[in-house]
Amino acid sequence: MLGNPDIAESKTKDFNEQYPHFAVTQSDTVRMDDGLAPTDEGAGQNSGDDLLAQLGIYRARMVRKELWSPTVLDFHRAWEGYKRDCNLADFQDLIDRALEVHYPPFQAQIGIFDEVQDFTPVQLKLIRRWAKYMEWILMAGDDDQTLYSFTGATPEAFLNPPVGEEFKRVLRQSYRVPTKVLHLANRIIAKIRVREPKEYRPRDHDGKIFTSNATWKKPDNVIPVIKGYVAEGKRVMVLATCSYMLGPLIAQLRDRGIPFSNIYKANRGDWNPIRKRQTGNAGAYGRLCAYMAPQGAEFQGVRLWTPGQLESWTEPIRVDGNFQRGAKSKLREMCKTKELAPEVVLGAMLEALSEEAFDNAVSFDLEWFLSQITPAKQKAYDFPSRVYKECGLDGPEMAKMCTVGTVHSVKGAESDVVILFPDISLRGAQHYAMRQGEQFEQILRQFYVGVTRTRDILVLCQGLSRGMFFDDYK
Repeated sequence: MLGNPDIAESKTKDFNEQYPHFAVTQSDTVRMDDGLAPTDEGAGQNSGDDLLAQLGIYRARMVRKELWSPTVLDFHRAWEGYKRDCNLADFQDLIDRALEVHYPPFQAQIGIFDEVQDFTPVQLKLIRRWAKYMEWILMAGDDDQTLYSFTGATPEAFLNPPVGEEFKRVLRQSYRVPTKVLHLANRIIAKIRVREPKEYRPRDHDGKIFTSNATWKKPDNVIPVIKGYVAEGKRVMVLATCSYMLGPLIAQLRDRGIPFSNIYKANRGDWNPIRKRQTGNAGAYGRLCAYMAPQGAEFQGVRLWTPGQLESWTEPIRVDGNFQRGAKSKLREMCKTKELAPEVVLGAMLEALSEEAFDNAVSFDLEWFLSQITPAKQKAYDFPSRVYKECGLDGPEMAKMCTVGTVHSVKGAESDVVILFPDISLRGAQHYAMRQGEQFEQILRQFYVGVTRTRDILVLCQGLSRGMFFDDYK
């Protein structure tokens, strides 16, 4: 509808060269996963990132420019000039331009908008403008689960202007949250100042709430809890408010060879260390599986690798003692042809590999494979090899049994067991200590979402200091 303009956030190199003091790194993955506001601890290491985020909030909430901070105004002038000179548009520009068009895309007559509690005021303004040209619209959301205030979202934008009771429909039956957890969740959310009162019934199950003396810095005691529940066939979710609080736990899981993942944030390699891909830029686990489980044609009673598998598992193998001179690059080039007769694949291996390496390779010996990895890549195979020895090819499926992430990263998801660390960032703790205000209520909503991810069991860990969140609910 808008002519597919180039997006400024993806083309910041020239801006950074022109305005180095406003340099934008756009490393937004951690910010989005953690729900960090521009001024929060760990939100960004560069003033340009923080200023761009704060500018986005001002614009998303339609704050008048005379109320903007001087530094944001300075950044705004530089940013607008850069976009104008390069004919670029940022995300907020797309909303503003759509407002000028008035009509909805494709002259749509019906509008269905989900997760509306996380829409910003200007986005909701756009929806309501579109609604004037539609037969009807449906806005679905839960103001108690507004998590993205750092983008400018506010529950008030969803709730106001109010609509008549005849136009409201509350889904009153939960199919996830058990009774005891719902009682805790209601105690948390009752402290919110402005919200739509609503009641819903728990599923027909009491559930359980336990406490643990484990902390995010010393999570040793939750490891046997995770292993025990997974052994029972229960899915486990370990949550924190900030991604850095998951570091010690991830280190423990890796050290013990316990597979874990976060399928809701598949782009984060640190949360998905054993992703398995058959070809291309496969991770260490994928290359290991490519070696151990050939899927090519059978030749004289031996199952051979596909060209893609052969390229994958030979990539980390050291040259000395294994390959003829220049043969590794030739083999890699040949493997780009995906359809090759088995005798061609076998012949290429015989030509490329030394006799000893060939004999070892076709024995499918995991220890030999690991011993031949180049020293620079050895460490990357420590955890995948532990998982493979324990789970075989089922590692990725077993990793789905243990989800590791922030509350923001699993919004909308569920698990049989939720293990929750109660700590918040330093700035978050300062806001929480005030027991009022927007940031305080944002913390309440964050933990409300966290505890209601469980279908059965909630494990509340120990805070590092007194006054952490769940101290108020003992």
